[in-house]
Formats: sequence, C-alpha cells, structure tokens
Amino acid sequence: MAAITRQMAEFICSADLDKIPKSVIELSKLAVIDHLAVTLGGYPVLGETLETYVSHVGGRGTATMAVSGSKTTTPVAALVNGTLAHALDYDDLNQSMGGHPSAPVWPAAMAAGETIGASGSDVLLAYILGVEIETKFGRAIIYTLYTSGWHPTAVLGTLGAAAAAGKILGLTPDQLQKALGIAASFASGFKKNFGTMTKPLHVGQAAQNGIQAALLSQAGFDSSSDSLEGPHGFINQFCGSMKLNSATLINSLGNPWEFESPGVQFKKYPCCGSIHSSIEALLEIMNQHSLIPRDIRQITCHVHPDKTHILDHHFPRTKLEAKFSLKYCIAAGLLHKGLSLKQFTDESVCDEEIQSLLSRISALTDKNLESWAGRIQIETCSGKTFTGQYDQFPGISDVSELTSKFYDCAAPRFTKQWCDKIINMVQQLEKLENISCLHRFTG
Repeated sequence: MAAITRQMAEFICSADLDKIPKSVIELSKLAVIDHLAVTLGGYPVLGETLETYVSHVGGRGTATMAVSGSKTTTPVAALVNGTLAHALDYDDLNQSMGGHPSAPVWPAAMAAGETIGASGSDVLLAYILGVEIETKFGRAIIYTLYTSGWHPTAVLGTLGAAAAAGKILGLTPDQLQKALGIAASFASGFKKNFGTMTKPLHVGQAAQNGIQAALLSQAGFDSSSDSLEGPHGFINQFCGSMKLNSATLINSLGNPWEFESPGVQFKKYPCCGSIHSSIEALLEIMNQHSLIPRDIRQITCHVHPDKTHILDHHFPRTKLEAKFSLKYCIAAGLLHKGLSLKQFTDESVCDEEIQSLLSRISALTDKNLESWAGRIQIETCSGKTFTGQYDQFPGISDVSELTSKFYDCAAPRFTKQWCDKIINMVQQLEKLENISCLHRFTG
C-alpha cells in the first residue's frame, strides 16, 4: 500500500486558496454560516456545563469560547466550540464520511488561527482542506467503520482537525505526516453514547485532539510514517483486514473537491440525520391527506439496517435521547406538523400526548431501502392505509432558509441585526486580515 499518510501531508502543504475553485469557496462559506448558527444554538444546551469544566482546566487565554467570549487555551477552546457545534445534532452532514464535517474542523482551524493571528483566507483554506481530508478518507473506509459501531465524525474528524490546524500552523510535510500519525492514535468515539452529552463531546474532543496533534508535532514529537495505512495502523485497527485502493484515495483529493460533490448538506430538522427522510415522508402524507393524531391507529416506520442507532430509544425521557429516537421524532412531527428546536426540550419529550403516541408507532428495518431512505405507513381509525417514502436526505438548499435557521438558533440571545452582521462577515471571510475579528464578534 502506498504511503497514504505522506501523500496526504504533501497535499495539505501544497494547497493554495487561489487554486481552489470559486464555487468551492462560496459553498464552504455557507457551511461556516450553518456551523456558527448551530454553535450559537448549542450554547443553551451545554454551554454552562462546559464552562464549569473549563474553570478547572483552562490555562493561558489564547483562543475564544463561542458565545461567552471567554478565553482559554487553544486546544480547550476547540473542545468547547466543537462540542457546542454538535450539541443540537443540527450541524451539517456529508455522506462520504457518514457524519458531520464542520463541527470538528472549523473549531480547530478557528482556534489555531486566532492564536497566531491568521487571516480569514488562511483559516478558510485550512477548513476546506480539513473537510477534504476527513471526507475523502471517510469515503474509502466508511462502510466498515460505520457498521463496526464507531462514531465516524469523531474518528475521521480528528484527522480533519489535525490537517486544518497543521495547515494554519505552517507545518512542513514531515511535521504534518507526524501530526496525522499522532491524531490517528487519538481518534475515538463509539455509537453507544449517542443520545447523551458524550456524543457532542466526541466531536469537541476530535477538534481538540487535532490541534494537540499539530502542536505536538510542531514541538518535535514524532509518529510512525505509515500510521494510517501500515500494519496495526489506523485502517487496520478500525476496519480490520479491508483492502484500500490508496491510489484512488489520493487521486480523489481535490478531484473534485468534496464541497462540490457529493457536497455538504444542511439539516432542516434538529435531530439525527438518519431520521430526516422519515420525517419528510410523514409530512408529505399528512399534507396530502390532512391527517391529525386522533385519526391514526398505527404508524409503521422502516429504515435501512445501518440506521439501527435511531431505533434504540423507544420511549425517550430526555431531549438528547429524543434526537436519536425515530419514534419520538415521528410522534412530535405528527403532533406539531413539523419539527423545530421547540420539540427538543425535556418538557416536550415528556408531554403526555407525545408519550401516548409512541405506543402507536413501530420502528423496523428493511434491507431493501436505500441507506438514507425512510418509509412510513399510516393506518387510520377508519381503516384507510397511506404509505409514503423518501429516498434522499432532505437538506436545506435555499440561502434564505439557511438564514432563517441562523435566526432561529441565535434567538432569543441575539437580534436579527446582529445575525445579519455575522452572516455578512462570513460572506466576506477571505477579506478579513485577522480571523480574531470574527470570534470577537461571535463572543
């Protein structure tokens, strides 16, 4: 197997923003807007808990924690901001890596950039590269990684964060090769903790570990030259004896860029992405037939067997469990004719009408469905049956809808005027002389 670790390092070091298509740059800035939105929205969920933790471990203030504006060490700031970004499970998705590309990478790039006074264009380039590394590597190994029970965002995001931080810090190819090797040893996170605070913590840890790997390499730490591809290395340990075509992997870098194809999707609903197609199928049936909860005797949901993690919480009792409960999301979607942040509070989850609906919903698997598909069958009390199926991930594609999502996540703490200013700043990101301007504003 060719030296994947080395070739990835060389790709990162040689990349230049001027050589990246304008379309990729514009798409990446939309992803940053979405990322900042969900970070703001994540603060009410985990912000105070994280600040309590930081009060015990925070050191010299070199980077900013989002929303609070307090400073802490560069790795800890990445930990906090990465965790906040994934707290709502409302952050972007990418099918190549089977997870969330921005939450581990942007906080690492931002914290490293703020620490050294990097420009907006430098941070944007590092972010694009970090996403490219985690997603293209993910495309090569995702099926085995995902079905083995690992959390892809945490595992792959560690590599993406190391790539981004290493680019910001100006590491040489040798240093970046070692940083990727160090990051490979840090990578972890498994699905059993989905539905708990530890799931978003996985992502913050990936951001922190990526920065630590880059800083350690810069300071002189080494690692195996073939940490990713060698015997007993990353691929072997996470994916067993799978064979990987290294030439195909390396040739795919920037060819095309991941932001162009298959792209990064923005979530319409603040819950696990594997549930979204089922919600869309439900809403289509409801709109076509004007159904209300009392009309319904039974709902049967089918998803692909790879999505069993959304079937674990049959009767959730917390907002985090509810985000990974297909049954809850269908019940809430039925009752409220859609899903928003309001449906993911502990009070909403424990609502008596919601809980009574859960007993009328069955959640099953069907291997004949596409991976992201969801099928809903509704039996009414009058004896009629309605079936709906949605085969693709139903993301946000309209800029105005993305802006509305930003407003919703930022409220009630921030005004629309404030939101518009930060959105405009991101749209002009490559023109910022110092990225700290952005984080001072978000702080």
